[in-house]
Amino acid sequence: MDTPAFVVAAALAAPALAQPQWAQPPGGGPDGPVYVIAEYSGNPVIGGAFTSVNGQAARNVARYLAGQWQPLGDGLVADFDAITTYNYNEAYFAYTSALYQDGGDLFMGGNFFDTVNGRAGIARFNGSDWFPLGTGLDSGSSSNGTYAITKHLGDLVVAGNFRRAGPHSVTDIARWNDGSWSTYGTGAESQGGSVYDTLVFDGDLVIAGTFDAVSGTPAESVARWNGVAWTAMGSGLPGTVRDLEIHNGDLYACGDVTLPGGLSNRGIARWNPAAAEWETIDNNGGGLLNNPNSPALVMASHRGNLYIGGYMSGFDGTPFTNLGVWNGTAWSAPVPSKQPTSDVLALYSDGDRLWVGGDFTTIGSDAYPSLALLEPPCPADVNHDGVLDNGDIGAFVTLFLAGELAADFTNDGILDNGDIGAFVAAFLAGC
Repeated sequence: MDTPAFVVAAALAAPALAQPQWAQPPGGGPDGPVYVIAEYSGNPVIGGAFTSVNGQAARNVARYLAGQWQPLGDGLVADFDAITTYNYNEAYFAYTSALYQDGGDLFMGGNFFDTVNGRAGIARFNGSDWFPLGTGLDSGSSSNGTYAITKHLGDLVVAGNFRRAGPHSVTDIARWNDGSWSTYGTGAESQGGSVYDTLVFDGDLVIAGTFDAVSGTPAESVARWNGVAWTAMGSGLPGTVRDLEIHNGDLYACGDVTLPGGLSNRGIARWNPAAAEWETIDNNGGGLLNNPNSPALVMASHRGNLYIGGYMSGFDGTPFTNLGVWNGTAWSAPVPSKQPTSDVLALYSDGDRLWVGGDFTTIGSDAYPSLALLEPPCPADVNHDGVLDNGDIGAFVTLFLAGELAADFTNDGILDNGDIGAFVAAFLAGC
């Protein structure tokens, strides 16, 4: 099949910069902050400290299903002896801060203690109801909670700020397998520290937070477990590491840290496996916080770029407010004219859109209820490089001739001249 003539004509158009756009979340947003966004059985799930989403009662966790937000079972039920002492409303004193899908189950972590059902710090949702994991964790005060959940070598790894998992004394990290809790030695060791994130990188479990050793092995705020022993990762990252992310095959860490050589107030660092050391994200000392008192909190790899959120004022002299994007060369605000006016606390990429959560109520001058979507710059940006040019035309033609439904621009399940016309119209309009 020859290249369609309409597509050839479109190539004569001048390239246009493709910029993403903010959009309201489907079904509205919650009445409190969002701390975590994930996916369960193909549907988005949010967790945080809220009582309803768009008027639908949902206690601190909800999923978008069949065109509306719905509670998952009875949600997160909390019962604290210290509620009056801390002067918090029950539902807002409890919160969800970690979500992880494993098969048909969704695991929820946070700061909660349900005396009726025995769910403490972590619970498992089987599609219809929540269940405890043994006697759970020692959550129940304003400083305790589960911050991260992942799976490694068959174990469900749970990390945060807690001192007991089931019958075991632990320090901020534990594992659940075959119906029982077990330890990782003495855990992450630090006075008043926490483990904020975990992930699997090159087959090893990597943990990050605020600590100076793990089970007796010196390690500054980041360490890895190969299934047998803990090891430090280079000189470590003195300070507090809030999040880990794999982007283009590389491991990144963000927070407020110091790199080898005394480079302090870094908001982000990259692991260099060849040198076995942490480094700046470019050759020019990149990753310096504009304001060292405003750290980075969360990251997401999305459409070839690395997004980073928090309550920041920018990096390396480039100003942006609470959400920035690194394209491998420079920092920018995703939409310079509209930026979140308060903390960005959660990022999740569904491959097409970036879900953004936090405790903001506006983006620019527009109202957003703690949740927003960053829509793709343009459907015609087929190769996802942020620019409309001949590369997108070539990518569309390749998909169309191969019979790929990614070229179905009319969303009718059929590849025909209508899709060619829809692509050309979007390309020429600059989206």
